[in-house]
Amino acid sequence: MSSRRLLSWIAVLPLACGDRGGGDTVATDGPGTSTAPVSSSGESPTSADTAGVPTTGGGSQSGSDSSGAPGTDSTSTSSSTGMVLPATTTGSDSSGGPDSSTGEPACEDLPELCDALDNNCNDLFDEGCDCTPPDLDLTAIEGYTARVVLTVDKDLGDYGRLGDVERALADYWAMPGEGVLFTLNNAANTGGGVGRMDQDGKFAGWVVDPAANKLPPNPYLEYGYQGVLYSCTTVAGDWIYKIHPDGQVETFVHHGNCEGLSFGDRGDGQQRLYASNWAENKVYAIEEDGTRTEIASNLTIVVDLAIPRPTNKFSVGLYALNQTIDGTHRIAPDNKVTLDYPYTLGYGVGEELSFADPKSAFRDHFYHLSATLQAVVRVAPDGSWEKVITGPKLNYGLYTTGAVFSTNGAYYFFTNEDNLVMRLQACNTAGQ
Repeated sequence: MSSRRLLSWIAVLPLACGDRGGGDTVATDGPGTSTAPVSSSGESPTSADTAGVPTTGGGSQSGSDSSGAPGTDSTSTSSSTGMVLPATTTGSDSSGGPDSSTGEPACEDLPELCDALDNNCNDLFDEGCDCTPPDLDLTAIEGYTARVVLTVDKDLGDYGRLGDVERALADYWAMPGEGVLFTLNNAANTGGGVGRMDQDGKFAGWVVDPAANKLPPNPYLEYGYQGVLYSCTTVAGDWIYKIHPDGQVETFVHHGNCEGLSFGDRGDGQQRLYASNWAENKVYAIEEDGTRTEIASNLTIVVDLAIPRPTNKFSVGLYALNQTIDGTHRIAPDNKVTLDYPYTLGYGVGEELSFADPKSAFRDHFYHLSATLQAVVRVAPDGSWEKVITGPKLNYGLYTTGAVFSTNGAYYFFTNEDNLVMRLQACNTAGQ
């Protein structure tokens, strides 16, 4: 539990609760409007008040990663097993045949193996594969499924709370297949660490052992300059840290009350690290040499930052999610701040903001862990939204969420209510 939650002086802030009824799709007049969301039952969302204290569990998602090899034009054909496979017209030569340099089939000619990877290099993941029902009594919309891949108590033992999840890239993942990083505290919640797991949740060792006390509790992760992993925390730490693949941890820049952490080009042609300070209600740009520049202020309790992927349909800029009021602001390249996606759209209060790659099966949306709706919600550029998956195990509150899009197109998220890391996978429907 964050020390911030123990502070009695923190004011009570209003919550703009979303649709609690059975309807999943909301009609709007576009982002930034005050049009009340409409559920399939015709009811508007209700509202409630709760203690709006800052969170300790959010993570961040950079807009600088890619989701696979370049796409190809394809149509679908049926395999002998009944699985729909894309038939490509491109390859290493004009006939689309084997790679003449190796004699092996071109990647575009390989079948999709339903292994959470893009086997045929068409920028879709597991298209045509069976979409098995989600476990844990979760309910997903067509084309999606969710599984628990890691249960901390059962799989790792007596550790403290989860803090964040992040992709495992480059020197941080030397094994075959997909890798995911996660942060976890030691049992006493006095120090944090960074672990590795594969796409199915199998533990693959520590980058930073929580027992070493090299990091403060509840660290958040983001790749930055030179591919180095950066970390910040709101608990017992006033620094942003560099974490190297060999486990070395070094202080980078003095910056307290950090929750949102993102790296990428927000539309000005420069790759930069960005960090929020929830107590100051400010967002800073941080250069490679550690120079900090304030770029936005008066943003109440910023709990996550994210940058849309290239070629997306969202307006360029750095997006900042507020925990309990307002919604999602956009900080344009000229530092103008606009409330592009207010909570009045009804997509539910929470603290996670992750942009999907336009080429991936998750398509052109941002995904949000809604505490008030107890759901993973996706929001389109026009402000319309729908619940992707719901269920009793998604009972995370405002202090217990983290999520990231991996390089294989899956969406990893967790809840500390049950110490679970889950994977939401797009499947079955090509181009969902």
